[in-house]
Amino acid sequence: MPKAAAMGYGRDIALGVARDMVMYLKRPGGQSQFSTLLTGQMAGATSMTKVLTWMSDRLDQPLSLSDIAAAHGMSVRSLTRAFTAEFAVAPMTMLEALRCDRAKALLLDTDLPLKTLAYRAGFQSDEQMRKAFRRRFSLSPRDYRARFATSGTPPG
Repeated sequence: MPKAAAMGYGRDIALGVARDMVMYLKRPGGQSQFSTLLTGQMAGATSMTKVLTWMSDRLDQPLSLSDIAAAHGMSVRSLTRAFTAEFAVAPMTMLEALRCDRAKALLLDTDLPLKTLAYRAGFQSDEQMRKAFRRRFSLSPRDYRARFATSGTPPG
């Protein structure tokens, strides 16, 4: 836990410190400055933040809207309404964004084949991951890796 939270300064300061500790001040090539999870957690300390964290902890599992709602003792309709009010995006859209974040990290930090990487990020196939990347970043995962990899790992 960040020192600020341990000293009782509050959740907002702790999240700010955590964000500063794990994010680049300026990322190269138009990459997003913040992770989807940290951005979502900064939105507020509600039960929906717990849902977001729960989803993030289970990205590699097949999750349906019904699964998420049931795990939190809510109806699909109530979950969707509360989640969208909190984060301005539907739960399944957020789940895809979280999976894309995980895939981006794996693309940059590993030389895993795309099929393996897609599975580890929670996509059902490399084709599903490719479609999500095109929708979100206007790039294929392979192009993303080639453009942004800085670890010295050759693109796969």
